[in-house]
Amino acid sequence: MENNINGRNALWWVRGGVLVAGLCLGQSTQALSLLYDVKPVSGNTWEYTYTADNTASATTVEEFTTYFDYTSYNSLNSTATPTGWDPLAIQPDPGLPDDGFYDALSTTGGLAQGEKQGGFTVQFNYTGNDIPSGQYYEVVDPATFAPLFSGTTTRSMPDPIVMEGNYVRTAISEDGTLGFGGNTSPGILHDPTGGGDFSLNDDYLTPGAPFEGFGVWSAETGLVTNDNNGGDGVFRTELSNMSGVLADNHVHWEGFYLVDGVRYFDLEQDYFFDISEERINIVTTLEAIADLTGLQFARALDPDPDVNRFGSYDTDNRRGLDANNDGDFDDPGDVKPQDFVGAVGMQSGQTIGLYSTDLTPHDTGTGTNCCSILDPDYYLPHGKFDVLGDLSIGIGFDIGDLLAGQSVSLNYAYVMGGTFETVAVNGPPVSAPEPGTLMLFGVGIAGLGAQRLRNRRKLASPALAA
Repeated sequence: MENNINGRNALWWVRGGVLVAGLCLGQSTQALSLLYDVKPVSGNTWEYTYTADNTASATTVEEFTTYFDYTSYNSLNSTATPTGWDPLAIQPDPGLPDDGFYDALSTTGGLAQGEKQGGFTVQFNYTGNDIPSGQYYEVVDPATFAPLFSGTTTRSMPDPIVMEGNYVRTAISEDGTLGFGGNTSPGILHDPTGGGDFSLNDDYLTPGAPFEGFGVWSAETGLVTNDNNGGDGVFRTELSNMSGVLADNHVHWEGFYLVDGVRYFDLEQDYFFDISEERINIVTTLEAIADLTGLQFARALDPDPDVNRFGSYDTDNRRGLDANNDGDFDDPGDVKPQDFVGAVGMQSGQTIGLYSTDLTPHDTGTGTNCCSILDPDYYLPHGKFDVLGDLSIGIGFDIGDLLAGQSVSLNYAYVMGGTFETVAVNGPPVSAPEPGTLMLFGVGIAGLGAQRLRNRRKLASPALAA
């Protein structure tokens, strides 16, 4: 039963047709953990999804209540509830004034110690200028309506999702970047033999101060970045494992950027590769929620293929692939400098690079100092020249203007090889991510990444129309 009732000065529970007034009594130490995820729906409408975690409690939890501040919330609506729970939504009433609340009562005995239940979903309007965050909650005795203990809801943090093939083992973290997070393996593990033997000596990401991330710039937002060391300007709303459907490994991540009450853009990342591939394919989709001027995107890595095995942070960083060493990049098998930048281990020769033939204007580069440059503009003015040292490598995309409601997808990849000459820029096209919405052309030379618009939109920007 989904109950959505107007606010009252006291807390009213409607159970079995009986109205009971509950008074706020003293409560004991918190035991239940109430976790939440939050995401925008449209306009000022948002959605909380709660998970009740009773693993730390010795008490069976039969009822809990979360409170919605009358100064920031209105129009509560219980939209989904697990089987065996009865929800109740009471509206905030600023006229009294009085907070609203969402209450969930178990009809099957509740959560015993060690149990967890998710799927409690509430939509609401939010009038604040920030992202809705933690709320005060109580666990209630359903017989007496007395609060048993209380706390503040905490945002759930999903575990990183590991992806593994014959050549590559990595993970996608909560912030949408590569690696398990920080110095924890896997970062980007590479077995050039294709035998699936992943030694920590061959982790290109985790040594030292690990860094892998992405940056978005527009005139309206300035630079917004996420990285695997805790930077998360783009707020996550989804991290899901879609492996085995359209690719052997496939992880989907979604997020958005909001500041001062304005949601500027949504961002999706699809990471995928088959077990036989020596690369990590990526599709980044940016959708403008507000008009964006001069939009740019960058991806960058601090590559360290030789640290664990040889103790060296230096790499030989090169732009372009000159297959026949004739000094140009115009022959069959060559890759232009704007399409590829790679880092070669000075001792091992093992190589990781960023590669794209997307039709969106783009360029590559190496950092001029160590090691965390995510500003797209740094890579876009024809890149930076080849250089030796402990430096980042990156690729920047010059998207142009996007009007609200328009979107663009960028195709690129991290490619690897046992040597610079064998780095995996060639290969069959890959079709993957998001059934019905993404039809990827893969990341091989023959087919990587034409710029694609979602079918229901067309870009108005001249810079993107080509």
